[in-house]
Amino acid sequence: MDKINKYIKQAGEFLWSYKFTILCLAYFCVISVLALYIVSKPALVNALSFVLILNILAKTKYSLWISIILAIFVSFDAYFAFVYSNQMSIGTMASILETNPTEAAGVMSEAVMPAIAVLVASLFLILMSQRELKASKLSRKVSLILLLGYWVIVMPAIAYWKIKSLKYEDFIANMPVIGIHSVVASNFPLVYGDMSTFIAYQHEMYQMRKFLDLEKQMPTGVQFNTGKESPEKIFFIIGESAGRSHYSLYGYPQKTSPFFDSLAYAAPDVLHHYDAYSPASITRDALRIILSFSTPKDVKPFFENFNIIDLANKAGYETVWISNQDKVGESESYIGFVSANATESYFEKDFAKEDLKLLTYIQEAYKPDKKQFFVVHLLGSHVPYNERYDEEDALALPGKKTKMLEYDRSIHHTDRLLRNIYDIMQQDSSSVLYYFSDHAELVDNGGHGVLVFDQGLFDVPLVTINNSPLPVDSIVYRYIDPETSLINTSSSIYILSEIMGYEVTDEVVEKATEAGKYIFHVDKNTYPYIDMGKKYLPPHHSDVRVDKVLYVGLQSRAGLNP
Repeated sequence: MDKINKYIKQAGEFLWSYKFTILCLAYFCVISVLALYIVSKPALVNALSFVLILNILAKTKYSLWISIILAIFVSFDAYFAFVYSNQMSIGTMASILETNPTEAAGVMSEAVMPAIAVLVASLFLILMSQRELKASKLSRKVSLILLLGYWVIVMPAIAYWKIKSLKYEDFIANMPVIGIHSVVASNFPLVYGDMSTFIAYQHEMYQMRKFLDLEKQMPTGVQFNTGKESPEKIFFIIGESAGRSHYSLYGYPQKTSPFFDSLAYAAPDVLHHYDAYSPASITRDALRIILSFSTPKDVKPFFENFNIIDLANKAGYETVWISNQDKVGESESYIGFVSANATESYFEKDFAKEDLKLLTYIQEAYKPDKKQFFVVHLLGSHVPYNERYDEEDALALPGKKTKMLEYDRSIHHTDRLLRNIYDIMQQDSSSVLYYFSDHAELVDNGGHGVLVFDQGLFDVPLVTINNSPLPVDSIVYRYIDPETSLINTSSSIYILSEIMGYEVTDEVVEKATEAGKYIFHVDKNTYPYIDMGKKYLPPHHSDVRVDKVLYVGLQSRAGLNP
């Protein structure tokens, strides 16, 4: 009994002497479990392997800066694990890297406190663990050998077994970067998953730059009809982060859209609104689909076929791109690729980013008796909400300031802008306004661009104002799913092309409606929109259904080896 008590005491002393190391490893394990939403043995081994890295750093001089970098990586993983119960996706990383300074500042203002908390916790545990390990008997040399063994033998062996068991051989052969990323992210989520995500994103952008010079063509089933009537002015307004459930036009109790409400009441044949949803929950992915003939399942038409600006140019419109989001180079983003061919471009440079200032650009570009196609890209209801409205909106929607109320005021602010654009379009005898939001928002539960299965991420307003003889409402109804009475804004390019004078065959409409039943989530997988309301757990990344046709067809056409 004395021996047992002695061993228990020694074990207790040993554990106490490495208490921060144990806490640190437990912290790593919890992050890995939450990131994948399951208890994965390879992921736990991945987390535990970091004791070797911590021991090497503990016994290395001037390693503080490396420890800080490690803490930053871990903090990214911890933030997404604890706040969203998943890991950073390629889409999320792309959104971070491609965002403009104003949006980045806005997002950071919302996330700053939890981000600082996880960074402090990560750095504290890592440094305290290293202080304990500094006196441990595990040498740096042995740790390095074991770590190299893990990198060179264990990780490849696990990856190979996963590829074999999931029959990923063809997938890896056709799409090595994306395929390997899916395996790494699902089995080694801590730090290594971030690295593979960054590499996969850079590969995606590299592929896009390769395809920039491909000769584009009109898709089959879409043809311009020179004899078809079309409006003089088309105002294509792209909102930001606005969910239709917050519009009084759609029955929301707060009067967030008084202009839309009044026009719908006074002129029900002029204003129509539809129950719509976005094809993606982040701007880059949503607009990549909406502004081109690509679909949630197929990116090829984005490069192979004409986009919305090309169509307007070919239909004889002067194209004007007006944006409250900073200019991004043609080869740096999907949106930059589309906007590059506009006849005129205006980008608001004021850091305050007031959407109402865009009216000045519209008025400057407006030309009477000339066919013009305006694309107006708003900052809308993007975080921080308190910077997206002014005193007039606060007076219209009074009350104790909450995040929800501030969001509602931002919707009201956009409604005011649209009222002013409506006044401008009244100058023409024939004009159409087409307004939608790029995606929606979970105001109290993560914002947007997060891997959760909630229709609130996608449900957006779609409103048309028709001051032309064209039957715009009948055109829109061609693309409404008869089973659900919903419409995916991915059909917008077809609707707008018909408004501009193009003919679209019934077969193409049927295909567009069928493709619109799906959404493209931030994990780069496609899912039926109807499944977003089932609140099921996200699939384990080892079962990832990455769309295998994303680039294979393009590579073949461009003469590239897949």
